[in-house]
Amino acid sequence: MQRRRAKNDTRLIRVLTVNAVSGAALGCVCAAVILKLDIGGLGGLLLASEESLAAAILFFTGFATTFGSCAVGSAIMGIGRDDS
Repeated sequence: MQRRRAKNDTRLIRVLTVNAVSGAALGCVCAAVILKLDIGGLGGLLLASEESLAAAILFFTGFATTFGSCAVGSAIMGIGRDDS
């Protein structure tokens, strides 16, 4: 019984980790596209700033955190409940 639970826990952690990393990567891609296309003038504003590195880190971190959290949340909601 304990071995089965440990196997399920390992599988759950793997699923959540994969979803978190893939969501964070998608968030970084979306942030890069927004900056590259200069949507809303964000790319130009970021490049004109004296603290452009700090602003870019905060921008990418925000997108990575948001998209990663959404991916983990959808993975959790997609996990079925074992009634047996």
